[in-house]
Amino acid sequence: MKTSDKIRFVGGGALSPVTCQMLADITGFPIENVENSQEIGAVGTALVVAAGIRNVDVLELAKELVKVGNVYTPNPENKEVYERNYRVFKKLYKANAVYFRELNSPKR
Repeated sequence: MKTSDKIRFVGGGALSPVTCQMLADITGFPIENVENSQEIGAVGTALVVAAGIRNVDVLELAKELVKVGNVYTPNPENKEVYERNYRVFKKLYKANAVYFRELNSPKR
């Protein structure tokens, strides 16, 4: 199955250039955010209503009206840093599992 060659990132997290760049580096895909990304739910609702009123395809209308804000290109040099940190994190998590259970236990 063919998937997109880019990822469209929306919501509050998409406002952070650091988060967007990290996602691009980790996934290896360009990350696009859109203008007014925090309000994308309301924008989607307005698009559905407008498409219904105008009797047009909602996806075509979205392509016309929802504009890309920024594009973050993957930096392959950073991927190995994230991969190494993730490998270490998994080892630390496993080693501390007993302590996490104790912290999350309802017993006092």
